[in-house]
Amino acid sequence: MKRMIAAILITVIFLGLAGCGSGRKNGSGNTALTSGKKSSVVEIRMTMDNFFDYFEYHEFRSPTKNDNGETTSMQILYGYKLKDGYKAANLPDYKDTLQVNFKAEGVVKEGSFHIDFETLNYTGTENKVEVVDIEEDLVFWPKGDRTEIWAFGNYSTSYVMYFKTCVVTAVRGSIFLINDFEDGQHG
Repeated sequence: MKRMIAAILITVIFLGLAGCGSGRKNGSGNTALTSGKKSSVVEIRMTMDNFFDYFEYHEFRSPTKNDNGETTSMQILYGYKLKDGYKAANLPDYKDTLQVNFKAEGVVKEGSFHIDFETLNYTGTENKVEVVDIEEDLVFWPKGDRTEIWAFGNYSTSYVMYFKTCVVTAVRGSIFLINDFEDGQHG
């Protein structure tokens, strides 16, 4: 009878310990939302303290081309993308709520310009120069693994607009990442 009670107790303890492993944590206090060994989803609560652990500044270029395939202007989206090694879950069951506030100083130059669209270096005559203070919100766009930001930058033959500075001022919300820690990767 004592052996049977001991066996049942050991089984209950074993099952209890096995159950504790399914709600794995990723080391920063965020619990994995699904169990399993591959591609579980983890929610990361974003703050000013951890934002740059996951994201890096990036300028996303979007060229406009003519019928001959030549670039005629270049739009720049200033934003932040997930660092290499992290992958957005991008699943309907997990809604990212990350919002990032930033301040920027934009420069607008009107005139007649010649643009090297590879380097964005330009020459020409400036008729008007204006510096604009910008405050905007960003939201995470997981399909592109980046935040979406105000489309300020543009390089064309008649005007050049770009961000001179861009500073994150507030971060709130969460993102959902694919978690493949078992494979020795971090995201």
